[in-house]
Amino acid sequence: MTTQTAIQLPQRVTFGRLLRVEARKLLDTRTSLIMTAVLVVVAVALVAGRGVVTETADLFMLAGTAGTVFGILLPVLGILSITGEWQHRTALTTFTLEPRRARVLVAKCVSVLVAAVLACLLAVLVAVPTTAVVASVGAWRRHGGWRRTCWWAGSPPPCC
Repeated sequence: MTTQTAIQLPQRVTFGRLLRVEARKLLDTRTSLIMTAVLVVVAVALVAGRGVVTETADLFMLAGTAGTVFGILLPVLGILSITGEWQHRTALTTFTLEPRRARVLVAKCVSVLVAAVLACLLAVLVAVPTTAVVASVGAWRRHGGWRRTCWWAGSPPPCC
């Protein structure tokens, strides 16, 4: 009686799977979540603050303000994504499962690049409503502000 056993060869790790794993690592660690939250809060606060202080409705200026914040803090997120594996000793497992280091590093870089593009879109999404609010407040102030719109400020009500 002979038994035949089939030897299963290990499946090759695809680049898509590497990319999903690296994006998951970027989003699942506590440090990355804290950095992302700080990034969003600081960007929103600076865009709103600059819009209120300068009183100019310039979309490029406000988006540039958010972009400056992202330009400072996103490289930190990229550095943490690379060095975090060495700190937690998970790089050995990663490179055992995928021995070609260049593919792993490219997947890490692409996941951080996608995060940067999404952060830039967030900067524009924050800057557009802020620009609209600053423009409307500026127009409201140019046309008299509270004196013009509130009858209790000394002018008669608009119906009279």
